Amino acid sequence: MTEGTGTQVLKAIGDLNVQFADMGKRVEKLEIKSQEMMTLMLSLVQSNVTTKNDIESLKDSALKAKFHEARTGSDLSTIRRTVERIEGKGERLENTVLELHKDVVETINMLSTHTDAEFRQTRNEMASKDHLDRKVDGLEVSIGGSLRQVDKKDTALVENLLVKKIISSQESENLITMSPFPVRA
Repeated sequence: MTEGTGTQVLKAIGDLNVQFADMGKRVEKLEIKSQEMMTLMLSLVQSNVTTKNDIESLKDSALKAKFHEARTGSDLSTIRRTVERIEGKGERLENTVLELHKDVVETINMLSTHTDAEFRQTRNEMASKDHLDRKVDGLEVSIGGSLRQVDKKDTALVENLLVKKIISSQESENLITMSPFPVRA
């Protein structure tokens, strides 16, 4: 294998590692945003339930006040005005809650759209499996050709050393049968 080919392989592997690390960070950010959105949605649901309970409580209080005043002989018109004021406040509170709910839904939709766009961008920037397979196949072909060339040279060198009787035939066989890459035990 030539030094240039080995450098290309290492550079390609390093580039892939950097891309995958970057993609991992982006996915983590998306997960965090998703969790934040879920927390916000739960908070809004709880707030909506609390607000509805408050409205019901106001209505119940108005009715209790109405009956209490009626028992004590209060004027019926005073009771009606009190009930109307309480109902008016309840309606205003309900309208405010509905507006807040609408704003939250819009915000969640905006965050969802933004998160979806970031996710798509991240997916588009990721190298596809087919692209990586083609790169690896190309590098394997390049390395294979280099190894065959080096193997021919090594075989010729060993044969010359054998002919000149610098090495024995057993050493010659051992050298020829060696793997190009060391095997670790």
